[in-house]
Amino acid sequence: MTTIAVIGATGQIGRLVVAEALNDGVTVRAQSRDAGRAHRVLPQGAEVVAADPTDAEALRPVLEGVDAVVLTHGADVDGRGGKTFYEVVRAVLEVLPERAHVSLMTAMRTSEHPARYEFIAWKRRAERLLRASGRPYLIVRPGWFGYEGPQDHAIDLRQGDLVTGQPGVSKQHVAQVLLAGAHAAAVPGTTVEFFSKVGAPDDDVPALLTAMEADDAAHSGRGSQDSTEVPLAEEPEEVRRDLAAHGA
Repeated sequence: MTTIAVIGATGQIGRLVVAEALNDGVTVRAQSRDAGRAHRVLPQGAEVVAADPTDAEALRPVLEGVDAVVLTHGADVDGRGGKTFYEVVRAVLEVLPERAHVSLMTAMRTSEHPARYEFIAWKRRAERLLRASGRPYLIVRPGWFGYEGPQDHAIDLRQGDLVTGQPGVSKQHVAQVLLAGAHAAAVPGTTVEFFSKVGAPDDDVPALLTAMEADDAAHSGRGSQDSTEVPLAEEPEEVRRDLAAHGA
């Protein structure tokens, strides 16, 4: 992996992904709606590209020729029930190079149906669209940022979306796992929840991911161990159209 794009690069996780990738010697294209702000808050060395992430054509120069894209964007409070989150994923998939890997950050309990909040339902639909796209991917559902303990240096990967409460995760761990997904691109599409736990730092995060169960390509509506899959007929019409465009 030599070049990645980061969508949502100026957010609290996006900044860490950019820094981590640059430290690894990877070329980084950092998408932001506000190039001035991006230049102020991001490390030197990142190529900042101003673009509306819901506009596929605007994203084309961000994504052209990349080996992977990491999506850390948020849209929980967009005045539209979180639909913008889904639209960003749709736009990325429209113009992303065919072989490029996608690491997507959503949230724990995304698989619940009915969703507790509408923005969670749009995250679930974004996951579904990514699974249906046929691209290599990692979907990451992190715990609560900043709730980790002082000795929680190890990464705790789970599947099934069963964890409740407010388990903590280090923001640095989130960045590491998102990037590790691209480094472990030979692994089939996978959905994981993860948290931070007591223990020594992990030396080989891609190896942790390869040990997880891959998603079933025949069931784009759920992660490999999720207990629920929303019937396609219950999805909004535009989501059904988008899925059909990817053969789902």
